[in-house]
Amino acid sequence: MSAYDQVAGKLALKEFETTLGRGFSRFELAASALAAVDGADALIVVTEWNEFRQIDLTEVRSRMAAPRIFDARNVYDPVQLKKLGFESRSVGRV
Repeated sequence: MSAYDQVAGKLALKEFETTLGRGFSRFELAASALAAVDGADALIVVTEWNEFRQIDLTEVRSRMAAPRIFDARNVYDPVQLKKLGFESRSVGRV
């Protein structure tokens, strides 16, 4: 499992280790948003920072093992995601 958070990344990683124990070694902190999706089976978006709003979704798609996005912040247009070949779900949208 990989995550990226430009602000709280290291603190979040430490919190996961503290809460879940050192055995939670499958969690890694990615150096960038694009690096976080390398080989991913799914992408979960939990913040609406401009960095994520403006990311090249074609590049994201090409890096993922499976094109799935769960958009918890309604950052992306579901129609655009479908056109790019993503399977997507979002909060509060039908």
